[in-house]
Amino acid sequence: ANVSSVYRNFQQSSTINILVRNLSVMLGEPVAEEVMKGFLKPSELATSAEFSSVISSIEKLETTMCNSPKYTEQEKQQIKEEATKRLGELATLALAKDPSSFSMFGKWVSRNPKQQLFSLLANISPDHSSTSSHSSFSNTASMNKQYDKLTVICFSKDRAFQLKEFLRTLFLFIAPKIQLDVHVLYTFASPQFENSYESLKPMFPSVDFVLEKNFGEQLQVLVDKSEDFLMYAVDDVLFYDTFDVKAGLKVLAGDSKAFALYPKMHPGLSCCHTADTVMKVPEKYGETESKEMKTWIMKEASHDWDYPFDLCASIYRKSDAQKMLTYLGKLYGNSGFGHPNKFEANGNRISIRKLFENFTKGICISHPVMSVITVNRV
Repeated sequence: ANVSSVYRNFQQSSTINILVRNLSVMLGEPVAEEVMKGFLKPSELATSAEFSSVISSIEKLETTMCNSPKYTEQEKQQIKEEATKRLGELATLALAKDPSSFSMFGKWVSRNPKQQLFSLLANISPDHSSTSSHSSFSNTASMNKQYDKLTVICFSKDRAFQLKEFLRTLFLFIAPKIQLDVHVLYTFASPQFENSYESLKPMFPSVDFVLEKNFGEQLQVLVDKSEDFLMYAVDDVLFYDTFDVKAGLKVLAGDSKAFALYPKMHPGLSCCHTADTVMKVPEKYGETESKEMKTWIMKEASHDWDYPFDLCASIYRKSDAQKMLTYLGKLYGNSGFGHPNKFEANGNRISIRKLFENFTKGICISHPVMSVITVNRV
């Protein structure tokens, strides 16, 4: 047994030396032996600095290989997927050992890892050493599968900076709670704005950037291929706190009178920014199975509290979104939703007609989680 152990240590040491040399050649710079050990045995890493070094090397290696003509596009995609998986393992371990290292975890989440999110988050639960905890987590994820995904459709024109902050805060506060499928339908008025959007794309590799050519047709395609629930957002939305998105989707799915989940709304909101006036707020709120979610009767309030359809990160059922587009198409043709402003205005008109007359309630969050920072019009 001792001989075998010595041989395995020798074999591992030789492998590390070979890999260190090969990786140093590929990256064009020396690679520390400790970094390579982190590649092979990440559980042995101890400090944030060690984790950061290994993550940096993986990102450099990924970039080098993806820029190399030696690999096909399919192989490059596989390289990106494997890099994301390894970054997830390292970021989760780093967060478990040092809670202050959240930036590494946020960097991984910004890549929208989807399927890895649940299994990797399980590693940092308080009971991660318990077999029964893993089993319970797995069963819960399976039972709630239809609530585990959310499509996000964001509209943007000439506001790359606002869009960057929307995406950054979306991934920081919302992605850890649910799998996101993010699409940005964007346009621009000049090459300067075009360049700004191009600079964003490498920052958010998991986001589908769709250049607007025919807004109505492209929106229809995105809605038709969306998950069971979808969020409409404008680019000047900014998240600053998290909430239980899955619980909100459950409440929305289970309440036949609720039209949508409105993250913008919360009981402390009494001023309407666009009208520059005080709103009539709900006199009472309905309780739900989630302590974080509350309902209200729209007609008992005013302004934002009685504005059923908006593009301010509100979340709708896919089936209702499809019905709305179909009805708008019959009334106005594609021009009825050929621009975000028309889409919201006309969507609100039909929301209060017979198409959605059965929906009388909205769902809000018990605390502030986001705002729309309206600083310029497009």
